[in-house]
Amino acid sequence: MLVVAWILVILIFLFFFFSSIGKGKALLLEKNHLSDITLEDKFDSYSYDAEKIEDISVNCIDESLVIQHTDEPEISVVMYGGWEAQNEPKISFKNGILRIIQEASSDMYERLLVINLPATSVGENTNINVEHVEKDIVIKNIKINKLNAINKNGLIQIENIEAKNIFAKNNAGGIKILESNVEEINAETYTGAINLSGKANKLDAKSNSGSIETHYKTNFKDDCSFQTTVGSINLFLSKKSSFILDCSSLDSQIQNDFTETKTSGNLNQNVGTNPKHKIVVKTESGFVLVSKNV
Repeated sequence: MLVVAWILVILIFLFFFFSSIGKGKALLLEKNHLSDITLEDKFDSYSYDAEKIEDISVNCIDESLVIQHTDEPEISVVMYGGWEAQNEPKISFKNGILRIIQEASSDMYERLLVINLPATSVGENTNINVEHVEKDIVIKNIKINKLNAINKNGLIQIENIEAKNIFAKNNAGGIKILESNVEEINAETYTGAINLSGKANKLDAKSNSGSIETHYKTNFKDDCSFQTTVGSINLFLSKKSSFILDCSSLDSQIQNDFTETKTSGNLNQNVGTNPKHKIVVKTESGFVLVSKNV
């Protein structure tokens, strides 16, 4: 009987162990669709009165992160996936400052941290600083002053954001700043593609190994720079754009559809009427296309 009991204990342990792994995998699959989170693996949540937030600081190690607008009246921080007491983040909200810190853990569970922000709690005076290390960062549908998003591995995706300044830096992963209205964007990744769209006055994008692509229907109001070591650069700009193009490459092809020019090496041209601002494009190995956004 004792042997049978021990066998039952082992079987129960194995059942919960592999069930937990399965949940982790399910979470990983579902979080690829972060625009519509429907995760059932809810671990815990915290709610706060929707007072004005001046600063949001998130320093996380092991989980994916979403910061997004909510129609609910309260600020909430929700955790999904394989959390345990020893790796649960430390959360504090005091005097308009929301701070979240989660230390590294050695387990292999997938986790997701979601911060839901009502429109009444954030605005043009709110600053967000995310220093995230291992997984994806998604920030969407909010109006703020300044955003810093620094990642080591994983995607940085910023959607439908209105801000004065966005700084996004990644080590091994792409950066997407999509359909956002931003005065100044600085995006840099070592390995990964950069995709930008919406409205901006000034852009600075760098990728060591990865392409850069932009889609803008309004004119830039300041100088812009796009640089890759290995990777194509495709700039789709407003049909009514007016700029000074300063493009350099080693032997890659350069195509400027505004002036119907195809060449290689270097290209310096004025585009539009009375151009005042410069667009600098540099690549060592990659096709360059400057075209009209249709």
